[in-house]
Amino acid sequence: MRYVIVSRASAGRAERLYFDAQTGSLLRVNAPTETPLARLPEETVFEGYRGADGVKLPFTVRASYVDPFIGWTRKLTEVKHNVTMEDSKFAKPAAKK
Repeated sequence: MRYVIVSRASAGRAERLYFDAQTGSLLRVNAPTETPLARLPEETVFEGYRGADGVKLPFTVRASYVDPFIGWTRKLTEVKHNVTMEDSKFAKPAAKK
């Protein structure tokens, strides 16, 4: 069983969020965009929930659009929270000559 929430994010864009009724985990988001020519589908799927520092997170996220070449899949192998990182990781890269 699933719960579905419908949200009007902006004019011409209504999102449907699908949640698992037992776990409360977000399973899928359908967010088509209405255009003068057609409705453009957009879907994001969340799978493979696992615990990471006491929080359940999806370790696979897939996005699909009307153009199959711009869809993507992200698979996480590890998640860590509150990890100290050096500021140099966020430094702007040097300009290429």
